[in-house]
Amino acid sequence: MSPPFNEPNRAPPTNFFSQAKTESEKSFFEIIESIEDGYFEVDLAGNLTAFNRPLCETLGYRRSELIGMNNREFMDPSNAKLVYQTFNQVYWTGVSAKALDWELIGKDGRKHYVESSISLKRDGGGSPIGFFGIARDVTGKKLAARALKESKERYRSFLESSPDPIVIYDNQGKATYINLVFEKTFGWSRDELLGGQIDFVPQDQRPRTLQAIGRVRKGESVHLFETKRFTQDGNLLDVQLSASVHRDSEGNPDGIIVILRDISKLKIAQRALRDSEDRFGILVEESPYGIAIVEKSGKYKYLNPKFIEMFGYNLGDIPNGRTWFRKAYPDSAYRRQVIATWIAEHEKFVPGESKIYKNAVTCKDGTIKTILFKPVTIENGEVFISYEDVTVHERFERELKKAHNEMVSAYEELNMLHLARERVINHLSHELKTPIALLSGFFRLLNREIDKKDIRGLEAMMGRGERALQRLKKIQEETEDIFYVRQNGGNHQAGDLVDDLLGIREEFMECEQPPAKFYDLIIDKLVSMYGYDEGKNEDIQLDAFLNDICEEALQSVRTRHMEIIRDLPTGLKTFSNKRVLKKICRGLLRNAIENTPDEGQIEVFIRKQNDSVQIFFRDFGTGILPDCQRYIFYGFYPTQAGGQYSSKEPYEFGAGGSGADLLRTKIFSERYGFTVDFESTRCKYISKEENVCPGKISNCRYVDDKRNCYSSGGSTFVLGLPMADD
Repeated sequence: MSPPFNEPNRAPPTNFFSQAKTESEKSFFEIIESIEDGYFEVDLAGNLTAFNRPLCETLGYRRSELIGMNNREFMDPSNAKLVYQTFNQVYWTGVSAKALDWELIGKDGRKHYVESSISLKRDGGGSPIGFFGIARDVTGKKLAARALKESKERYRSFLESSPDPIVIYDNQGKATYINLVFEKTFGWSRDELLGGQIDFVPQDQRPRTLQAIGRVRKGESVHLFETKRFTQDGNLLDVQLSASVHRDSEGNPDGIIVILRDISKLKIAQRALRDSEDRFGILVEESPYGIAIVEKSGKYKYLNPKFIEMFGYNLGDIPNGRTWFRKAYPDSAYRRQVIATWIAEHEKFVPGESKIYKNAVTCKDGTIKTILFKPVTIENGEVFISYEDVTVHERFERELKKAHNEMVSAYEELNMLHLARERVINHLSHELKTPIALLSGFFRLLNREIDKKDIRGLEAMMGRGERALQRLKKIQEETEDIFYVRQNGGNHQAGDLVDDLLGIREEFMECEQPPAKFYDLIIDKLVSMYGYDEGKNEDIQLDAFLNDICEEALQSVRTRHMEIIRDLPTGLKTFSNKRVLKKICRGLLRNAIENTPDEGQIEVFIRKQNDSVQIFFRDFGTGILPDCQRYIFYGFYPTQAGGQYSSKEPYEFGAGGSGADLLRTKIFSERYGFTVDFESTRCKYISKEENVCPGKISNCRYVDDKRNCYSSGGSTFVLGLPMADD
């Protein structure tokens, strides 16, 4: 024999009654068809071969749809596995299985719960050919049991979350349930009391308590019956007792449920109030707070003088709460909000409890005041409300908070400026100190070599000296550009000119430079000191202009491994100062290269926007620290972290610089009428100032390819220039 359910293919359709060969068999199938429980027959593969009408109704399929359907088509995997195990056991043992719980999935997707019995079906020779059984739909029963369980859980949750002590007694007066608040209020634990009687009724309260119990047993309810009860430590509490019949799940009385509310504090307050009745009137009349007493019906019973002074309303103006709400809160939306809060909270109040509210009240003269309300419910149901005007206090707090925030902001700004100033000073010190130190060493070594009359090695030393001089010259040019534009051509002192010319002459006498070069330097010096014309505005073809700058930069970065992506549409022109624009674009592209690690890329592209054209310099490099971004246009402020830059060759990764490029760009933009903007994101892997980029993407331990590096940080600088007229 082959085990069942090994061939899950759908069986060919078979008419339910086609198997009946005799009148007796037909009669049997008619009986099966008429019973209320589902009847089914399946072959060894689990395919339905016969079934009755109730099974179709349970699953929601027509006969033509259900015939030949495999059991796995209307069961989830877990139930299909359970059915397989059951049928397998019946197959091998021949013993029927009964009272099995399965979940079936109907055509509409809903679950049906059935209790089933399974028997083995054999042919005339006694060989197993399938299974047959009964499936009783118990979905309603299951859902009812589940609902009952959930109801019990909600009931128990309600009892446990009640703010009042609750105890349930059986018909013999023994405690069957005690909530947590009962334990906290009276001091006994549940383990001590459950299953026994609670002896905490004072002797003088027993007759009234027995009367109340008798009323409950007759079917009446006891509501807020005032009595007293002992605690475990012997203290006597004033309580309000409410009780009613407790019923089991079938609705039959099985005991009494008692709710006890501790009103000891309220009783103390009531006694104190009675003792001070003679003084109450004076205190209320002279109170610095507005006071109103409202009857249970909502009628205003009393308003003290301070209330009338505070709001301008008297009892004639506001005879009841409805009128008060309409006049005090003329805005309908705000009024509905206040009333909803009042109703929701007021229903929870018990005598003696209070809660503070803050509302904006419109007075009789139209002014609006901020008022703190403190209502207290009195034992007789009346509400005692005090009103405190905090309008001035609120305004003072707002002004004080605003002043505080402004002071904190000013302090933070001052602190940041102080840090920026220190950073600038340190940076300029570094930039000047390094080339000066190199020059000092160079000349010491030069003198030593001259003394030895051995000129070998002078070429290398001269190269280092030349680089140091170029470094100083670059700083000088940047600062002179800045000072020239800011001072608009202001003259230097003649003494400075004489000193500089003497220095130039001494330099040329020692180095034996040609006279023409000497004259050029004198002219450059005069122009830089006394001001010069940067040139007139002209039409600039931006694609060719930027291509030249990119090619120039690529020639300077031949030792670097990076790519400059260009998107420079033809036909876009600007009308601007070409010499100035070249300085700015060179500086922005150089900054982008110096902040981009090897194997990275830089994008230079142009976009037209209305009547202007924008030039973008985008790098996917280290990015600028957030604290640095506020000051990069201030001048001599580096875009890199302090202490991490070094005075390397221009275009090298991490090369230093005086930070004057961006200040010069900002000053030029103000003078020549274009805009400069930027956005930057610091690389998330070097988010702190002390973190250092390795300078080459493949050497970074945080990324495994270029794309990850490109998405981690970078900067974009944008120049906005006027379009040239066609």
